[in-house]
Amino acid sequence: KDQYMTAFPILREFGVPATFFCITSPLVGCIPPVIGFQIAIDRLGAKRLEEEILPALFDEVGAWSYRALLDPKKFDCSGMKMGEPPEFRRIKWMFNHFPSQAFKQEKLDEIFAEYIGEGSQSKLALEWFMTGQDLRQMYRAGMEIGSHTVTHPDLSVTGLADIERELVESRRRLSVNLAGTSIRAFAWTFGGKFRPAAKALVAKYYESAWNFLSALKEMPEPPYDRHDMPRLIEHVFDPS
Repeated sequence: KDQYMTAFPILREFGVPATFFCITSPLVGCIPPVIGFQIAIDRLGAKRLEEEILPALFDEVGAWSYRALLDPKKFDCSGMKMGEPPEFRRIKWMFNHFPSQAFKQEKLDEIFAEYIGEGSQSKLALEWFMTGQDLRQMYRAGMEIGSHTVTHPDLSVTGLADIERELVESRRRLSVNLAGTSIRAFAWTFGGKFRPAAKALVAKYYESAWNFLSALKEMPEPPYDRHDMPRLIEHVFDPS
């Protein structure tokens, strides 16, 4: 929502066009796990999540237990997401990258319903994310709207069928909210090096794809691969 409330008015004031890459699950009242867990930390506290809530939720899984990942001796993410407070960096990184997307969504649904409040997820989706009306206003003002998937999965470990569903459904939802506008640009979730089959799927549905951990250090001479374009590395950006 801060993209609409803060960035958009500044860009509009100075006549600067920009592309906004949107996660589309909030358009139907569902918070993507990557942000849902951040909200859970904000509302419930990292200590309570790590010591009480997550062990109880993860205890239900089978032989390969995600609970083991809560042990800092077994999983070190001290070098990950350096802009985040260390007290929740590890549990957030573990939650975002290891469980399957369906498992994460299921467990977050439980956290919201049982610990934050019944109906809180759809209410918070409106508070934290842009609506279809917000997107239409930005688009009419000259901003491009691009896809950032439906639920923001880690595409480096997601199956190809699931990736294709994320790409197609995200594009469809954005197009519907923008009265049939063609959605041409995509942003890779989490960034990184993606396998050729995943890149081929993205190329099938989008003209360009942007990666804040792109292998490119500078723009190459054309013709070039438009599906690993560099974008802002948001967690190391220093406005000064």
